[in-house]
Amino acid sequence: MLSSEARQVVVVVVAFAAGAALAWVPLSSPPPPFLETSTFPVWGFLIATVCASCPIVWSHGRRALAQLPARRPLMLEALGYGVGAVALIVANKVLIPRAFSHGRGVEALPYISERFTIVYLAVALAVAPSIIAMFRIGDASLRGNAGAADLVAWRAILQSQLAVLGALIALSTLTTAAFRNATLAAFPTAATISRPKLCCCSVHG
Repeated sequence: MLSSEARQVVVVVVAFAAGAALAWVPLSSPPPPFLETSTFPVWGFLIATVCASCPIVWSHGRRALAQLPARRPLMLEALGYGVGAVALIVANKVLIPRAFSHGRGVEALPYISERFTIVYLAVALAVAPSIIAMFRIGDASLRGNAGAADLVAWRAILQSQLAVLGALIALSTLTTAAFRNATLAAFPTAATISRPKLCCCSVHG
């Protein structure tokens, strides 16, 4: 029987492999020029790393939730988060590109939009416990009936969650930049890069 640490390592390795497959499997023949660029492996590795970080971020948030008081049922908190997450994904993938589109973009890989949607959903699920934990801290702080020890503990939890989420955002920003660089290397005359991106970062040329 594997220990909890060993199981988490296995999950992280599987998530990394899934992310690598998501980036490297071309789903077309012959392989598109995007796969032949020298900068593509950087993007592929970063996508796999983002996917591998999702189980770690999820576990970190779950541990925080276990230490915090809840005024509402967890399912209700999850529902509220889910509605907000879906709204942000729709805005990022549909509304914003339509509002600021400069023409048809270059599709670096077949089904690139679907590939990025899978990553969006994985990240949204991974950060859910951390976001809910931070809302719990805010809600408990507003009630004003917490002791000094509680406030110190909540501050430590909040800083820890912000650090993890900040690292994930930084990794996602690097992934977006690597995608842009690889696409421009494959299609140097393209005026517009197809819209898939992480963390709402624009990749219009």
